[in-house]
Amino acid sequence: MRALVRETSFRRELGANYILEGSARREGGRVRITAQLIQVRDQSHLWAAEYDRELRSVLEVQTQVASAIGSEVRLKLTPAQRVRLVRTRSVDPEAYEAYLKGRHFMEKWTEEETRIGREYFEQAIQKDPNYALPYAGLADSYVWGRAGLPPEEAFRRARTAATKALELDDTLGEPHAALAQIKFTNDWDWAGAEAEFKRAIELNPNDTNALHMYSHYLLSMGRVEESYAITKRALQHDPLSPAMQLHLGFQYLTARQYDDAIQQYLKLLQIDPGYPDAHNQLAVAYRKKGMFDQSVAEYLQVETLLGLVPEQTAPLKAAYAKSGMRGFWLKVLEFTEPSEQSDISPYQIASYYSILDKKNESFKWLNKAFDSHDALLVAVK
Repeated sequence: MRALVRETSFRRELGANYILEGSARREGGRVRITAQLIQVRDQSHLWAAEYDRELRSVLEVQTQVASAIGSEVRLKLTPAQRVRLVRTRSVDPEAYEAYLKGRHFMEKWTEEETRIGREYFEQAIQKDPNYALPYAGLADSYVWGRAGLPPEEAFRRARTAATKALELDDTLGEPHAALAQIKFTNDWDWAGAEAEFKRAIELNPNDTNALHMYSHYLLSMGRVEESYAITKRALQHDPLSPAMQLHLGFQYLTARQYDDAIQQYLKLLQIDPGYPDAHNQLAVAYRKKGMFDQSVAEYLQVETLLGLVPEQTAPLKAAYAKSGMRGFWLKVLEFTEPSEQSDISPYQIASYYSILDKKNESFKWLNKAFDSHDALLVAVK
């Protein structure tokens, strides 16, 4: 569990009325969990409990804690939420641990961490084939990290995994969120996607992943104010989420609020300096502001984080020093070697040509993105 320092400033920063503090200690096949609920306003202890259980019963403990807290703060649960609490099943401890590790690695949505997350979800399924949540995680991993598969195969596997999760437990919101992403990014079924997003959030209102992707959906639909409201709601649930902090910066970026975007990315990078997507989007914001030296420095940092050594980034530096941004992007395209067999997103290649104002080439690759149902294409207005 995350431990939060009990200070009144947290309420102002997080908008929290209550803070749950806890710890978990594992000994062999058992786990001891302590938890206490504190009212931020006056620092009073509203509730505390200790649980000593077999690891297999850890989900039951979560249910008991959630029910106890709900009673203390008089939460109003939906019928679906009540059913979900009642239907908690025991789960293989190793499967549960593998699932949590998978979700941890999936938080940033980078290709490498998504691959690691997928491996953990597969381990969880092997340990407990009737445990629904790893199937939902597996579906997410195929949506955003295709494992070198053609898009149609990756989405087929994602749909199969999400459907399996619902067959095992139809009270879960996570599989609906995965299906929503498939309908949004691959099927281009806008109405179907929104219906699945709403169902996912109805079943699990605190699912930051569902809120995150629903915010992306709303932004793509041009419903900017609704998107921003969903982002703020997600950050209330999980203010430390790297993906949501990044998404807030992206919203500033798309609104052309470049100063706000830069400040948001710098804030995120203070917490997580090694987050490639944050450096990449910061590079875009700097470029849009005409701060080209800073932009190139951030782009080079992305390449370094993704594994390039100085000898490989040196030509990019030299191209910028000699010919400015145009030389830099021509060298990027040379490194990319766009071709029909390229693993790089056609939309990404189109964006490179767009930066260089090569409209014909850009439209050519946008058409390829359209034909392949490139997931990134949904960002185009």
